[in-house]
Amino acid sequence: MKKYFAFVASFLMAASCFAQNENVYASKSGKIVYEYEMEGITSSYSLTFDDHGAKQIIDIVNPDDNEHVKTIITPQAMFVVNYTDKQVLKIPIEMQNSGMYDAGAGGLDLSELVSEVTGEKQVKTGTEMVAGKNCDIYNYSDAEGNKGKYWIWNGYLLKADFVGEDNTHSFMKVKEINLDANIAASEFEIPSDFELNDMTKMMDQMNQLKQMYGSPDEE
Repeated sequence: MKKYFAFVASFLMAASCFAQNENVYASKSGKIVYEYEMEGITSSYSLTFDDHGAKQIIDIVNPDDNEHVKTIITPQAMFVVNYTDKQVLKIPIEMQNSGMYDAGAGGLDLSELVSEVTGEKQVKTGTEMVAGKNCDIYNYSDAEGNKGKYWIWNGYLLKADFVGEDNTHSFMKVKEINLDANIAASEFEIPSDFELNDMTKMMDQMNQLKQMYGSPDEE
């Protein structure tokens, strides 16, 4: 992955997307499209969800570098679809929960970001209209030196201005928001003509070894 994917992971405070709770989002379904930029690189990031976030699609496109990666998340597994290499990586939920696989940029969790930004240690500074929505504005900072200004509406991030601990500046703004939309089931299907790398077998082998020999940290 190029640098802009690393930026996405840090900018949105990537978290485990498998740690799903009921009703992650207030709306049952929706699609939100963002534009973000860093060091002159402008990319597209879109979030599509259904069943209040139990199913999600994270779509990241960098047209300048011809890079396109889509992450499809279901309650059972996560599929990372690389359109450049025409490959799909399937990660079972057990593998993520066990800590064997770090979702990285594919594990963006905007609901987790909103929770961090609106936490009790953060500062609300006012309100402002973004994309026709009256947003609460928060100033954010953390112990690592990251800081930013975030515009939040009804639990959704609509705009962000972020400065990392290395003083790298990043910006993000919603371009389209469509909530309670009809999301077709086909949206969550993976391309049938892409090479599929399924990590389920690896997980099964690890479980068999655990049953035979126990966990390494077991006494």
